[in-house]
Amino acid sequence: VISMLFSTDDGENYIYAIGSREHDTKPVVKAINEAFNGKGGGKPDYAQGKIVSQSVEEIKKFIEEKTALFLN
Repeated sequence: VISMLFSTDDGENYIYAIGSREHDTKPVVKAINEAFNGKGGGKPDYAQGKIVSQSVEEIKKFIEEKTALFLN
């Protein structure tokens, strides 16, 4: 299980936190940062950062499409 939390106050800049006891979060953070011009990092079990996106739907779509890659 990987838990992800995204929050915004302006609908464009999102902060995120990602955590997992079972999976390394680094590949997830790297993929999200590359896709959304983000910055962030952390440890294998927890990371946080900031991305730019035009919509939460864009973020959801990316995560849904990449979930299988994150869990391998």
